[in-house]
Amino acid sequence: MAAPPPAPLAVKRVQKEFKVLAEATSAATGAANPTIAPEIKSVRLVSDSNIFSWNVTIAGPSGSPYEHGFFRIVVDISADYPHRAPTMAFATRLWHPGVDFTSGKICEAIFSEWAPTMTIADALSLVVDVLRSPKEHRQEVNLEALEQLEKDPAGFNKKAASLTAQHALSL
Repeated sequence: MAAPPPAPLAVKRVQKEFKVLAEATSAATGAANPTIAPEIKSVRLVSDSNIFSWNVTIAGPSGSPYEHGFFRIVVDISADYPHRAPTMAFATRLWHPGVDFTSGKICEAIFSEWAPTMTIADALSLVVDVLRSPKEHRQEVNLEALEQLEKDPAGFNKKAASLTAQHALSL
């Protein structure tokens, strides 16, 4: 059975949010928007015919083992948005307890406080916060990374930084 089509209000809201993020990340306009995390570097549609699937590039947060990398995230928005948080997966490999190392899927618990008043930019900011401080956000998607973070934080940081250097994008 096919998913129901998105409600017109959902389409309108997603279009508006995409436009705000696209303008805030555009090198041409350089539009500063204090509500958008500075680590969000670009946003594009996966397909021009689907406003509900985005490619987003974020910069690894300063002071984290990800700080020298850029990471692509695929954002999928459901037809009942904003009543349900978008789902996200890293298309760029990284080492983190809240991210499945193979699929890139981001732990949905990160969005447990989701409310319809939040935006996709808010959800992306949560992802940046999780990268900034993995010890404070102890999701259990990648149990090996979680165990290493708990038992050997320096080893965790070294492996995360090494995999960032190996897999992260350059802009």
